Amino acid sequence: MGAEYTEGKRAAEAVFQSVPIKEMGRAVTLVVEEFENSQKEEFEEFSKEVLNRFSPEFLSLWFMAKLESGCKEPLRTDMDEMDLLEKCFSGKKYLGVAKESGYDQAANEIVRAMWYEQEAPEVYHVDVNKRRSR
Repeated sequence: MGAEYTEGKRAAEAVFQSVPIKEMGRAVTLVVEEFENSQKEEFEEFSKEVLNRFSPEFLSLWFMAKLESGCKEPLRTDMDEMDLLEKCFSGKKYLGVAKESGYDQAANEIVRAMWYEQEAPEVYHVDVNKRRSR
């Protein structure tokens, strides 16, 4: 994302490094929606005037957080990265992670929460013969 190929100014950046292939459609749809909301004529213009004003690490977190939360807030170039995150995702655990450990770590937190298998708690079964009656 973020390529400015016409004049050779900027190569594209990989933003979705940890999205399962079955979820990639949802992730790409978020990017397309951002482009459509920007009212830019071409994606390269959107890249230059919107996406490239933000760091790749922020964009990764931004789209992962939108995917996780369902937030419809568009990217705003009149706000800095952390202000945007606080406006849209206040109260989310990964916002604290972003502040303390950086955007990459926060995006990884979302990925783990959404797609990694969670360890099931150990289940204890009560022997029917040892139950107390009420």
